[in-house]
Amino acid sequence: MNRPVAGMILAAGYGKRLGVLTATKPKALVEVAGRTFLSLALEKLRRAGVSPVVINSHHMAPDVARATLADAGTIDVAVLTEEMILGTGGGVRAAADRLGKDRIVLVHNVDVLSALSIRDLIERFHREPCDAMLAVEERPTKRPLAMDAARFIVGRSGDDEVREPRGDVTPVGFSGIQILAPGTAGALDGDPPFSIIDALLRLARRGATLRAYPMEGCYWADLGTPERLARARRDIETGIVPLEALLS
Repeated sequence: MNRPVAGMILAAGYGKRLGVLTATKPKALVEVAGRTFLSLALEKLRRAGVSPVVINSHHMAPDVARATLADAGTIDVAVLTEEMILGTGGGVRAAADRLGKDRIVLVHNVDVLSALSIRDLIERFHREPCDAMLAVEERPTKRPLAMDAARFIVGRSGDDEVREPRGDVTPVGFSGIQILAPGTAGALDGDPPFSIIDALLRLARRGATLRAYPMEGCYWADLGTPERLARARRDIETGIVPLEALLS
């Protein structure tokens, strides 16, 4: 029997790379295609049947809370305000009790757009159980992960491996979307602020299993800089990727 899936949207960052766009509003409320990052992420999770959803906030937290109430619709949503930035790993760990120890947890960065099907990702996780499944793609990135031929994450590319690889190893970029098995969120360790990827790799050294979900040419955009945001806006406006495809 498939377990219920809760969701977490990581939205606590300052968005400093977006410059003037986040001078008067939190990153989660910057817009693309007439919708805020937050409303697009919430809609994507809602359509996939993910509920409840927890959103962490810090910078201009009251604005995030008000927007969440306006955009929540039928989803059971809670906003957790961080007194200090906890990082992606610390934020998820702090929300573990609210997410539920018996639930699978879908974690989605607020500043990511993709045509990845959340339902397909969840179905793959049910077929291939693991402690965490990370959506990845082969693209240039500053700190690539290492994926082996059996689609296991075995470490960071160029670093010591956290598990013995099966076959050839390929460097891949993490997409900002992942699924955690029940109990994994609460097991993330580190001194805040800490990265969820670093925490998962530490767990893998102790025997946890990390699987990769290759996105295989699926549209993906990181909205974290003005240049990348402008490119995503053009892609939607010109029909390179329909907005509807980003909400599946």
